[in-house]
Amino acid sequence: MSEALRQTLLALRRTCVQLKSDVSGDVRAQLEAMTTLLARLIVEERDLPALRSRLAEEYRSQGHPGGYRPGTALDPAARRWLAQLEGAFAHDRDRAIRDEIRRGEGLATGGAAAGEVLDVAAFHHYLIDRLGEDPALEIADVRLASRGFSKKTILVGLRNSRVLPGQIALRVDRPFNFLGTTVNQEFAPLVALHAAGVRLPRPYALEATGKVLDGPFIIFEQKAGGLIGNNFQAPARNPAIARDVAHCLAQLHRTSIAAVDGIAAADLTPEAQVRQDLDKSQADWSAMGCPEPLLAAAFEWLYANLHRAAGDRAVVHGDFNFNNLLIEGDRVSAIVDWEFVHAGNPAADLGWFHYGAQGICGWQEFLGYYAEEGGCRMEPDSLPFFILLGQTRLAVMTLQTEYGFRAGRFDELKFGMAGALYTNRSLLRLAALLTDLP
Repeated sequence: MSEALRQTLLALRRTCVQLKSDVSGDVRAQLEAMTTLLARLIVEERDLPALRSRLAEEYRSQGHPGGYRPGTALDPAARRWLAQLEGAFAHDRDRAIRDEIRRGEGLATGGAAAGEVLDVAAFHHYLIDRLGEDPALEIADVRLASRGFSKKTILVGLRNSRVLPGQIALRVDRPFNFLGTTVNQEFAPLVALHAAGVRLPRPYALEATGKVLDGPFIIFEQKAGGLIGNNFQAPARNPAIARDVAHCLAQLHRTSIAAVDGIAAADLTPEAQVRQDLDKSQADWSAMGCPEPLLAAAFEWLYANLHRAAGDRAVVHGDFNFNNLLIEGDRVSAIVDWEFVHAGNPAADLGWFHYGAQGICGWQEFLGYYAEEGGCRMEPDSLPFFILLGQTRLAVMTLQTEYGFRAGRFDELKFGMAGALYTNRSLLRLAALLTDLP
């Protein structure tokens, strides 16, 4: 049995064991995760060999018996042919997984994820001893809000507090973090951005040592609102929300870089900053040993067109999408998750938000809102470049999630589901983008 299969089955077994003792919680989400993973395993064993054989035959028929070799120079016609061929393969694989999911919709499995543990005593002592909270302070409730790829968010209710608000949120570094980011780098820029009026939760304190909880953490005020989408699932059309999102993004981009203490890439040109990002993404991809032709073609085009990253500099969020926007009614209540904040070309945020904009109002409509709200001027060649850059980075991240899950670094089914579905969807997007590039 392969290591990947072993880790997947272990995760499934853990969830089933949890089901025996507790069927409460987000059972539907666990059902979806389990059935998706099972569908992926079935398709890999049953359908994928035939699909790969068909792909290899297509390469042979075009005079490439060994398939595409990374590093091979591609003219525009060859790149479009590769994108169409690999895109068709990704489409067939995605359809096979979806078909298998539909076949298994009647299976009754599910479960609740294991709870996160907050050391309440240690945290209580920290609040009184380090932040000067009232000794009568009580921690009324603790709830895990999310466990992301690099951070977890814990919501805490307080009673008798005099320094902090009654409802706070902790953003805590996770022990395994392939993104290489830490809350220690976020705190100073976030204090400055909040003071500048950017719509984010107020940061109150940084615990940088990791000795109080199981990692360094920032204490924020807790904001109302919820998530209405993510990088792969855009919300329903809503021009009112779209305009407020555009307002928030334009306001961020108008913030002076000089006013943001400790911001990353403050001394780099936009081109140098993008090259730094590209080099890291390509190194992360190479380290996985995953010979994905679409990623190879994307990196080749991006490096060859790096001059398109030139332009004005601004404060860039770096992960601006609906997975990091709390929405209340028709308004953004807060922008969260600032681990990639840096100085760079503001077109990077627009490129990353491209698919979210398409869903909420339409791409051109969103660009219009952004301009009307006082957003930065963009070079004509920059947006296609940053759209492809964003999806290339996202594809590498989804692959890292998949590989991390298969290696046992992530034991939650949602990470396996992310790799099972989102990697392929990223590749489908890359295929479409590469087909249309000059």
